Amino acid sequence: MNVPPEDSGPDDARRRPYDEVSLEVGNALRRARLDAGLSQADLGKRLRTRNGTPLTREKISTYERGQFVPEERLRPQLAKALEVPEEELFRALAGMEPAIPFVGQVAKRVSRLERELNSLRESFNDHLAATAAELSAREANRADRESRKAAKRSPGRRSSKGDQG
Repeated sequence: MNVPPEDSGPDDARRRPYDEVSLEVGNALRRARLDAGLSQADLGKRLRTRNGTPLTREKISTYERGQFVPEERLRPQLAKALEVPEEELFRALAGMEPAIPFVGQVAKRVSRLERELNSLRESFNDHLAATAAELSAREANRADRESRKAAKRSPGRRSSKGDQG
């Protein structure tokens, strides 16, 4: 099977080259078009692009071959032109996630980053507790040294030269 090269344009969100869903939608469109007795060119003339021009035969062909899935705004036009319920034509798209690239990969990455963040929080809290304990011990040692110095300097404990006698 000849798969066309990947594009990086605005059609990428709708582009799913030759996957099962786009092939199923394409087959449904082709069957409905043939049942309606229309050529690809005739069907294209009944549909309008965003700027109001008819779709080309080539564009209809890309839909039927499963290279592209028709964008949402075009689906009601297709159903009306082919006199088939939209749900029937696009049954294969029902239940699919929105065409956002890499949704699953992004969700996995977010989940991994959340785990890493929680691990970092735990490490930080452990470090913070250890630092607090160390500072507390230093402060206790400093206070102990200060009290010893103060005790050595207290007037009641010192003997003066005049008292020796």
